[in-house]
Amino acid sequence: MVFYPFDKRIQSRDPIELKSRIRLVSYWKLLRLFLTDFLQLFNIFFVQYKLFHLDIENEIGYIATLVISLLSGVVTLIFSIRIDKINRKNPATIMSIVIFSLLAVKYIIDSWFAPPRILCCGPYGKIVTKLITSIFVLFQVPNSFRQIVVTIYAVRCKFSKTEEDRIKFYDEMVDAEADAGLLGILECYLRGAPQLIVQITLVFFRHDDFTQISWLEQVSIAAALGVVLPWTATSYHNSLRTQKNDHFPFSTVVVFFIWNAFLLAARILGISVVLAFWPVHTGVTILVHWLVATLLLYYNFPPVDFYKKNKIWHFMFCSIFGLVYIFNSINMTKEKKFWHYMCFYGTVFLENTVSLILWCTNEYTKTVIYRISFVTVSEILFMGGILIMILYYVKFHPRNEKYRSCENDQFGENIPLKIFNINQCENNESVDIPSV
Repeated sequence: MVFYPFDKRIQSRDPIELKSRIRLVSYWKLLRLFLTDFLQLFNIFFVQYKLFHLDIENEIGYIATLVISLLSGVVTLIFSIRIDKINRKNPATIMSIVIFSLLAVKYIIDSWFAPPRILCCGPYGKIVTKLITSIFVLFQVPNSFRQIVVTIYAVRCKFSKTEEDRIKFYDEMVDAEADAGLLGILECYLRGAPQLIVQITLVFFRHDDFTQISWLEQVSIAAALGVVLPWTATSYHNSLRTQKNDHFPFSTVVVFFIWNAFLLAARILGISVVLAFWPVHTGVTILVHWLVATLLLYYNFPPVDFYKKNKIWHFMFCSIFGLVYIFNSINMTKEKKFWHYMCFYGTVFLENTVSLILWCTNEYTKTVIYRISFVTVSEILFMGGILIMILYYVKFHPRNEKYRSCENDQFGENIPLKIFNINQCENNESVDIPSV
């Protein structure tokens, strides 16, 4: 299983893992990194345009989007600073680069786009608007900056002239990629998924009339639901696998992506349909789900050096990932995940089923055929995601390869050192295949 090393230290790495790691950067990986950088920068301009330059279609939805963006931005900025602290990097230098980038991005936005709408009345309305838009850019720039740092390390590793430099830059790239993945997963589940729920909720509130929303919003909903959110989860998991020196081939990436795409789509649709007509009851249910997840994490996840093992920060840390657990379950510690997944996905299935039943009984819902079709698609997405998850762990999980490699080695076959911890087979120990 893989999880982000919140207690990571360079000297704590497994020497066998460091020795056996293949430190190569392909041109295909460079292309993917450059494409990711471009999409990250494009996302900054798109969010600014969408929040402050498009006409407001629904004030409640607009305010909810602003609040979600603000809170998620604060959280990711705090995590970004703590990551620099634990990596022993100087936050002042990094923040100065980020602020310079912010000014450059803000200048480009002001030059390309029409002036933003005035967010408040009075003589200082324009000043307040510029301040608010700058704050939102500040919250977005660190994530993009970290992704660019990953690309810089990859380029330097690819074109290094000495073996020592290549090893150094590769290890820096892998760690930076895991840090960027963590911030990306937080932004995905704290900003992307809630904002998508707000957008889809407004569609159901308008009696499923897609003609009342712009084509740009329709495209953004489809792209976020089918590509952006599941790919962010897949990229995060892939970066952790790379950090652990686990082989993650393209077929495994595709299976993992489809698994997350199906389950996330079913979860977001299940919340959106019931939130449109019973916002109070839905809010209470989500609140209870969040509190239970937070308390379970608080008592099962030990305090870490990421926040100096402070109990108050430990509770806040668990509450943040409790919000993540509303949408998806991610690994936090090295533990068996079978019963954890059983409880989590069982709860999600129950909540989704109840929300779909309530939506079907709503008098404003369209024809019976439409109701049956929507419920069928939602349930197929969820059950399909569960089946693909099982397929992933049975057929494509990297630990299965390690298990098979260890068995082959016991029968006298030569197995590369990078595949598994050699001590396990020397001592004739069986390699345990965890649930995650």
